[in-house]
Amino acid sequence: MSFSPNVSKSYRTLRSSRGFTLPEVLLSGVLGAMLLSALAYATAEFAIGVTHMEKKAGISSGEDMVLRRMTRDIREAWWADLPSTTSVRLSDPNGNLTQYYLEDGELKVQMPNGDIGVLLTDVTSLGFEAGETQRLREAAPTLWNGALYTRAIPGNSALPLEVPQGGQIALAFQSPVEDDELPGGGVDGDEVLRAMSITLLSTQLAWQAGSAGDEALKISVYESWAPGSARPLGTSMGSVEIPGVALPIANWNDSAWDVPVGDTTLSVTGIAQSLTPGVGYTVVLEAEGDAKLIMAAHPEVPDSDRDDVALKSVAGGSFVNLPLAIPFTVSGPHTISSSSPTDVVSTISVSLNVSNQAVQTRSATLLGQAVSDDPWSGVIPGEAAP
Repeated sequence: MSFSPNVSKSYRTLRSSRGFTLPEVLLSGVLGAMLLSALAYATAEFAIGVTHMEKKAGISSGEDMVLRRMTRDIREAWWADLPSTTSVRLSDPNGNLTQYYLEDGELKVQMPNGDIGVLLTDVTSLGFEAGETQRLREAAPTLWNGALYTRAIPGNSALPLEVPQGGQIALAFQSPVEDDELPGGGVDGDEVLRAMSITLLSTQLAWQAGSAGDEALKISVYESWAPGSARPLGTSMGSVEIPGVALPIANWNDSAWDVPVGDTTLSVTGIAQSLTPGVGYTVVLEAEGDAKLIMAAHPEVPDSDRDDVALKSVAGGSFVNLPLAIPFTVSGPHTISSSSPTDVVSTISVSLNVSNQAVQTRSATLLGQAVSDDPWSGVIPGEAAP
Protein backbone atom coordinates (compact mmCIF):
# COMPACT_ATOMS: atom_id res chain seq x y z
CA MET A 1 0.00 0.00 0.00
CA SER A 2 1.38 3.40 -0.84
CA PHE A 3 0.57 6.94 0.24
CA SER A 4 0.03 9.77 -2.03
CA PRO A 5 2.55 12.60 -1.91
CA ASN A 6 -0.01 14.96 -0.36
CA VAL A 7 -0.86 12.57 2.48
CA SER A 8 2.83 12.01 3.29
CA LYS A 9 3.40 15.80 3.46
CA SER A 10 0.50 16.32 5.91
CA TYR A 11 1.79 13.59 8.20
CA ARG A 12 5.26 15.11 8.29
CA THR A 13 3.72 18.52 9.15
CA LEU A 14 1.75 17.05 12.06
CA ARG A 15 4.81 15.27 13.39
CA SER A 16 6.95 18.45 13.35
CA SER A 17 4.35 20.70 15.16
CA ARG A 18 3.24 18.35 17.98
CA GLY A 19 3.52 19.48 21.75
CA PHE A 20 5.09 17.89 24.85
CA THR A 21 4.31 14.29 25.54
CA LEU A 22 2.68 13.29 28.82
CA PRO A 23 5.95 11.91 30.34
CA GLU A 24 7.69 15.19 29.49
CA VAL A 25 4.97 17.26 31.18
CA LEU A 26 5.03 15.08 34.32
CA LEU A 27 8.82 15.25 34.55
CA SER A 28 8.91 19.06 34.23
CA GLY A 29 6.18 19.39 36.87
CA VAL A 30 8.11 17.26 39.36
CA LEU A 31 11.34 19.18 38.78
CA GLY A 32 9.55 22.55 39.13
CA ALA A 33 7.89 21.48 42.37
CA MET A 34 11.24 20.42 43.79
CA LEU A 35 12.83 23.80 42.92
CA LEU A 36 9.92 25.81 44.33
CA SER A 37 9.92 23.77 47.52
CA ALA A 38 13.63 24.48 48.04
CA LEU A 39 13.12 28.20 47.40
CA ALA A 40 10.16 28.37 49.76
CA TYR A 41 12.10 26.57 52.49
CA ALA A 42 15.09 28.91 52.11
CA THR A 43 12.84 32.00 52.19
CA ALA A 44 11.02 30.78 55.29
CA GLU A 45 14.27 30.03 57.11
CA PHE A 46 15.61 33.51 56.21
CA ALA A 47 12.44 35.20 57.49
CA ILE A 48 12.56 33.16 60.71
CA GLY A 49 16.20 34.14 61.21
CA VAL A 50 15.53 37.84 60.62
CA THR A 51 12.56 37.77 62.99
CA HIS A 52 14.66 36.04 65.64
CA MET A 53 17.45 38.61 65.34
CA GLU A 54 15.02 41.54 65.44
CA LYS A 55 13.41 40.08 68.53
CA LYS A 56 16.78 39.66 70.22
CA ALA A 57 17.71 43.24 69.26
CA GLY A 58 14.37 44.59 70.43
CA ILE A 59 13.48 46.22 67.12
CA SER A 60 10.48 44.16 66.17
CA SER A 61 8.06 45.58 68.69
CA GLY A 62 5.67 48.50 68.67
CA GLU A 63 8.03 50.33 71.00
CA ASP A 64 10.68 50.35 68.30
CA MET A 65 8.37 51.95 65.76
CA VAL A 66 7.51 54.64 68.30
CA LEU A 67 11.18 55.26 69.07
CA ARG A 68 11.98 55.49 65.38
CA ARG A 69 9.33 58.16 64.97
CA MET A 70 10.56 60.10 68.00
CA THR A 71 14.21 60.07 66.91
CA ARG A 72 13.20 61.12 63.39
CA ASP A 73 11.29 64.11 64.80
CA ILE A 74 14.27 64.99 67.02
CA ARG A 75 16.67 65.01 64.06
CA GLU A 76 14.37 67.24 62.02
CA ALA A 77 13.52 69.65 64.87
CA TRP A 78 14.62 73.29 64.75
CA TRP A 79 15.03 73.41 68.52
CA ALA A 80 14.13 71.22 71.49
CA ASP A 81 13.78 71.48 75.24
CA LEU A 82 12.90 69.17 78.12
CA PRO A 83 10.09 70.52 80.33
CA SER A 84 10.76 67.48 82.56
CA THR A 85 12.74 64.24 82.50
CA THR A 86 9.67 62.46 81.05
CA SER A 87 8.78 65.06 78.41
CA VAL A 88 10.38 66.54 75.32
CA ARG A 89 9.15 69.48 73.25
CA LEU A 90 10.19 69.88 69.60
CA SER A 91 9.72 72.85 67.28
CA ASP A 92 9.88 72.99 63.49
CA PRO A 93 11.30 76.08 61.68
CA ASN A 94 7.85 77.69 61.72
CA GLY A 95 7.47 77.41 65.48
CA ASN A 96 4.97 74.54 65.41
CA LEU A 97 5.37 72.39 68.52
CA THR A 98 5.22 68.62 68.95
CA GLN A 99 5.48 67.17 72.46
CA TYR A 100 6.08 63.60 73.67
CA TYR A 101 5.38 62.90 77.34
CA LEU A 102 4.50 60.21 79.88
CA GLU A 103 1.17 60.42 81.70
CA ASP A 104 -0.50 57.72 83.82
CA GLY A 105 1.57 54.95 82.29
CA GLU A 106 0.87 56.06 78.73
CA LEU A 107 3.27 57.54 76.18
CA LYS A 108 1.38 60.38 74.53
CA VAL A 109 2.05 62.81 71.71
CA GLN A 110 0.55 66.27 71.31
CA MET A 111 0.54 67.46 67.72
CA PRO A 112 1.00 71.09 66.60
CA ASN A 113 -2.77 71.46 66.11
CA GLY A 114 -3.39 70.44 69.74
CA ASP A 115 -4.56 66.87 69.07
CA ILE A 116 -3.35 64.30 71.65
CA GLY A 117 -2.84 60.62 70.91
CA VAL A 118 -1.68 57.59 72.86
CA LEU A 119 1.31 55.83 71.30
CA LEU A 120 1.98 53.15 73.93
CA THR A 121 0.30 51.82 77.06
CA ASP A 122 1.70 49.96 80.07
CA VAL A 123 4.80 52.16 80.01
CA THR A 124 6.87 51.48 83.12
CA SER A 125 9.39 54.31 82.57
CA LEU A 126 10.29 56.99 80.06
CA GLY A 127 13.34 59.22 80.29
CA PHE A 128 14.90 61.98 78.19
CA GLU A 129 18.46 63.24 78.60
CA ALA A 130 19.80 66.24 76.69
CA GLY A 131 23.26 67.11 75.42
CA GLU A 132 23.92 70.83 74.92
CA THR A 133 25.91 73.11 72.63
CA GLN A 134 26.82 76.71 73.45
CA ARG A 135 25.45 79.36 71.11
CA LEU A 136 25.54 83.16 71.17
CA ARG A 137 22.26 84.99 71.54
CA GLU A 138 21.50 88.61 70.68
CA ALA A 139 21.45 91.04 73.60
CA ALA A 140 20.84 94.79 73.69
CA PRO A 141 23.40 96.57 71.43
CA THR A 142 25.86 98.99 73.02
CA LEU A 143 26.53 102.57 71.93
CA TRP A 144 30.12 103.77 71.58
CA ASN A 145 31.79 106.95 70.38
CA GLY A 146 35.32 106.85 69.02
CA ALA A 147 37.58 106.18 66.06
CA LEU A 148 36.04 104.25 63.16
CA TYR A 149 39.08 104.21 60.85
CA THR A 150 42.70 105.29 61.09
CA ARG A 151 45.17 105.49 58.20
CA ALA A 152 48.47 104.49 59.76
CA ILE A 153 51.50 106.79 59.48
CA PRO A 154 54.26 105.25 57.32
CA GLY A 155 57.78 105.08 58.71
CA ASN A 156 59.24 107.66 56.30
CA SER A 157 59.25 111.43 56.72
CA ALA A 158 56.33 113.59 55.63
CA LEU A 159 56.38 116.13 52.83
CA PRO A 160 54.06 119.14 52.33
CA LEU A 161 51.32 118.56 49.75
CA GLU A 162 49.68 121.67 48.33
CA VAL A 163 46.17 121.25 46.98
CA PRO A 164 46.03 123.61 43.97
CA GLN A 165 43.50 126.43 43.80
CA GLY A 166 40.19 124.94 42.65
CA GLY A 167 41.48 121.43 43.27
CA GLN A 168 40.35 118.67 45.65
CA ILE A 169 42.11 115.98 47.67
CA ALA A 170 40.27 112.67 48.20
CA LEU A 171 41.01 110.24 51.03
CA ALA A 172 39.53 106.73 51.01
CA PHE A 173 38.50 104.52 53.92
CA GLN A 174 36.36 101.44 54.46
CA SER A 175 33.83 101.32 57.26
CA PRO A 176 34.40 98.43 59.70
CA VAL A 177 32.14 95.38 59.92
CA GLU A 178 33.39 93.53 63.00
CA ASP A 179 34.33 95.33 66.16
CA ASP A 180 37.90 94.02 66.09
CA GLU A 181 38.40 96.06 62.89
CA LEU A 182 38.03 99.26 64.89
CA PRO A 183 41.24 101.12 65.79
CA GLY A 184 42.32 99.62 69.10
CA GLY A 185 40.60 96.29 68.46
CA GLY A 186 37.09 97.01 69.68
CA VAL A 187 35.51 95.24 72.63
CA ASP A 188 34.98 91.63 71.50
CA GLY A 189 35.90 89.88 68.27
CA ASP A 190 32.52 88.16 68.06
CA GLU A 191 30.54 91.41 67.78
CA VAL A 192 29.63 93.42 64.69
CA LEU A 193 28.77 97.04 63.99
CA ARG A 194 25.10 97.81 63.43
CA ALA A 195 25.30 101.51 62.57
CA MET A 196 27.79 104.39 62.56
CA SER A 197 28.23 107.97 61.43
CA ILE A 198 31.09 110.48 61.15
CA THR A 199 31.30 113.44 63.50
CA LEU A 200 35.06 114.13 63.57
CA LEU A 201 37.91 114.19 61.04
CA SER A 202 41.51 114.40 62.29
CA THR A 203 44.51 114.96 60.04
CA GLN A 204 47.63 117.13 59.70
CA LEU A 205 46.80 120.22 57.65
CA ALA A 206 47.42 123.96 57.43
CA TRP A 207 45.60 126.84 55.75
CA GLN A 208 46.69 129.76 53.60
CA ALA A 209 43.91 132.35 53.36
CA GLY A 210 42.93 133.75 49.98
CA SER A 211 42.44 137.30 48.84
CA ALA A 212 38.97 137.54 50.38
CA GLY A 213 40.17 136.27 53.74
CA ASP A 214 36.86 134.59 54.58
CA GLU A 215 37.18 131.41 52.57
CA ALA A 216 36.23 128.04 54.05
CA LEU A 217 37.38 124.45 53.80
CA LYS A 218 34.61 122.28 52.35
CA ILE A 219 34.53 118.64 53.51
CA SER A 220 32.27 116.17 51.73
CA VAL A 221 31.68 112.42 52.06
CA TYR A 222 30.95 110.15 49.10
CA GLU A 223 30.70 106.46 48.52
CA SER A 224 33.81 105.31 46.68
CA TRP A 225 34.06 103.36 43.45
CA ALA A 226 35.43 100.40 45.38
CA PRO A 227 36.60 99.74 48.93
CA GLY A 228 39.97 101.43 49.33
CA SER A 229 39.58 103.59 46.22
CA ALA A 230 39.73 107.36 46.67
CA ARG A 231 37.67 108.01 43.55
CA PRO A 232 34.24 109.29 44.69
CA LEU A 233 31.05 107.78 43.32
CA GLY A 234 27.90 109.72 42.47
CA THR A 235 26.79 112.73 44.46
CA SER A 236 27.85 113.82 47.91
CA MET A 237 26.19 112.19 50.92
CA GLY A 238 26.66 115.45 52.80
CA SER A 239 29.02 118.38 53.25
CA VAL A 240 30.18 120.82 55.90
CA GLU A 241 32.24 124.02 55.70
CA ILE A 242 34.97 124.85 58.19
CA PRO A 243 35.97 128.55 58.34
CA GLY A 244 39.56 129.00 57.25
CA VAL A 245 40.27 131.21 60.27
CA ALA A 246 39.66 128.13 62.48
CA LEU A 247 42.50 126.19 60.83
CA PRO A 248 46.27 126.29 61.56
CA ILE A 249 48.09 128.86 59.46
CA ALA A 250 50.44 127.50 56.79
CA ASN A 251 54.03 128.70 56.93
CA TRP A 252 56.02 129.46 53.78
CA ASN A 253 59.72 128.83 54.32
CA ASP A 254 61.79 130.47 51.58
CA SER A 255 60.90 128.15 48.71
CA ALA A 256 58.42 125.63 50.13
CA TRP A 257 55.65 125.15 52.62
CA ASP A 258 56.49 123.74 56.00
CA VAL A 259 55.03 120.32 56.75
CA PRO A 260 51.96 120.73 58.98
CA VAL A 261 52.58 119.22 62.40
CA GLY A 262 50.11 117.82 64.89
CA ASP A 263 46.64 116.54 64.12
CA THR A 264 43.86 119.04 63.61
CA THR A 265 40.47 117.67 64.64
CA LEU A 266 37.54 119.07 62.70
CA SER A 267 33.89 118.71 63.59
CA VAL A 268 31.91 117.35 60.64
CA THR A 269 28.70 116.64 62.55
CA GLY A 270 26.73 118.52 59.90
CA ILE A 271 27.28 115.66 57.43
CA ALA A 272 24.84 113.63 59.56
CA GLN A 273 24.91 110.54 57.37
CA SER A 274 24.82 106.94 58.53
CA LEU A 275 27.52 104.68 57.13
CA THR A 276 26.94 101.08 56.07
CA PRO A 277 29.36 98.52 57.56
CA GLY A 278 31.86 97.17 55.03
CA VAL A 279 31.26 99.88 52.41
CA GLY A 280 34.04 102.04 50.96
CA TYR A 281 33.78 105.83 51.41
CA THR A 282 35.78 108.88 50.31
CA VAL A 283 36.36 112.12 52.19
CA VAL A 284 36.94 115.03 49.79
CA LEU A 285 38.57 118.28 51.00
CA GLU A 286 38.43 121.48 48.94
CA ALA A 287 39.61 125.04 49.66
CA GLU A 288 37.16 127.66 48.46
CA GLY A 289 38.15 130.69 46.42
CA ASP A 290 41.89 131.20 46.08
CA ALA A 291 42.76 129.85 49.54
CA LYS A 292 45.25 127.01 49.76
CA LEU A 293 45.24 123.78 51.74
CA ILE A 294 48.55 122.21 52.77
CA MET A 295 48.64 118.62 54.06
CA ALA A 296 51.30 116.30 55.47
CA ALA A 297 51.88 113.43 53.02
CA HIS A 298 54.25 110.46 53.15
CA PRO A 299 55.76 109.09 49.91
CA GLU A 300 54.96 105.49 49.02
CA VAL A 301 56.34 103.13 46.41
CA PRO A 302 54.93 104.33 43.06
CA ASP A 303 53.76 100.85 42.01
CA SER A 304 52.00 100.25 45.33
CA ASP A 305 48.56 98.66 45.07
CA ARG A 306 47.11 101.32 47.34
CA ASP A 307 44.97 103.98 45.69
CA ASP A 308 43.50 105.63 48.78
CA VAL A 309 44.76 109.14 47.93
CA ALA A 310 43.68 110.98 44.79
CA LEU A 311 44.09 114.59 43.64
CA LYS A 312 41.97 116.70 41.31
CA SER A 313 44.21 119.55 40.20
CA VAL A 314 41.58 121.86 38.67
CA ALA A 315 37.83 122.28 38.91
CA GLY A 316 36.09 119.99 36.45
CA GLY A 317 39.14 117.73 36.09
CA SER A 318 39.52 114.08 37.02
CA PHE A 319 40.95 112.50 40.13
CA VAL A 320 44.43 111.01 39.74
CA ASN A 321 45.84 108.50 42.23
CA LEU A 322 48.96 109.67 44.06
CA PRO A 323 51.74 107.45 45.44
CA LEU A 324 51.27 109.12 48.82
CA ALA A 325 49.88 108.23 52.23
CA ILE A 326 48.00 110.91 54.13
CA PRO A 327 47.32 109.83 57.72
CA PHE A 328 43.85 110.66 58.98
CA THR A 329 41.20 109.39 61.37
CA VAL A 330 37.43 109.48 61.15
CA SER A 331 35.43 109.13 64.37
CA GLY A 332 31.85 109.13 65.47
CA PRO A 333 29.11 107.29 67.35
CA HIS A 334 28.61 103.65 66.48
CA THR A 335 26.42 100.83 67.70
CA ILE A 336 27.98 97.42 68.37
CA SER A 337 26.06 94.22 68.77
CA SER A 338 26.07 92.51 72.14
CA SER A 339 25.73 88.79 72.76
CA SER A 340 25.35 86.40 75.64
CA PRO A 341 26.37 82.72 75.59
CA THR A 342 23.48 80.29 75.98
CA ASP A 343 23.37 76.49 76.04
CA VAL A 344 20.90 74.96 73.58
CA VAL A 345 19.89 71.31 73.25
CA SER A 346 21.75 69.56 70.43
CA THR A 347 21.32 65.84 71.23
CA ILE A 348 18.63 63.85 73.05
CA SER A 349 18.78 60.31 74.45
CA VAL A 350 15.51 58.42 74.99
CA SER A 351 15.07 55.47 77.35
CA LEU A 352 11.76 53.54 77.19
CA ASN A 353 10.54 50.56 79.22
CA VAL A 354 7.22 48.81 78.63
CA SER A 355 5.89 46.09 80.95
CA ASN A 356 7.45 42.66 80.34
CA GLN A 357 9.83 44.12 77.74
CA ALA A 358 13.51 44.95 77.80
CA VAL A 359 14.52 48.60 78.19
CA GLN A 360 15.19 50.21 74.81
CA THR A 361 17.44 53.22 74.38
CA ARG A 362 17.85 55.49 71.36
CA SER A 363 19.59 58.80 70.74
CA ALA A 364 19.34 61.43 68.03
CA THR A 365 21.03 64.71 67.11
CA LEU A 366 19.22 67.89 66.17
CA LEU A 367 20.92 68.41 62.84
CA GLY A 368 19.99 72.08 62.73
CA GLN A 369 21.92 72.68 65.96
CA ALA A 370 24.79 70.20 65.75
CA VAL A 371 26.18 70.44 62.22
CA SER A 372 26.74 74.22 62.11
CA ASP A 373 29.95 75.88 63.34
CA ASP A 374 28.27 79.28 63.35
CA PRO A 375 28.25 80.49 66.98
CA TRP A 376 25.10 82.50 66.26
CA SER A 377 23.07 79.50 65.07
CA GLY A 378 20.23 78.11 67.10
CA VAL A 379 17.01 79.27 68.69
CA ILE A 380 16.30 79.37 72.39
CA PRO A 381 12.97 77.80 73.43
CA GLY A 382 10.36 80.53 73.42
CA GLU A 383 12.07 82.51 70.66
CA ALA A 384 10.45 82.80 67.28
CA ALA A 385 12.34 80.91 64.61
CA PRO A 386 14.02 83.31 62.09
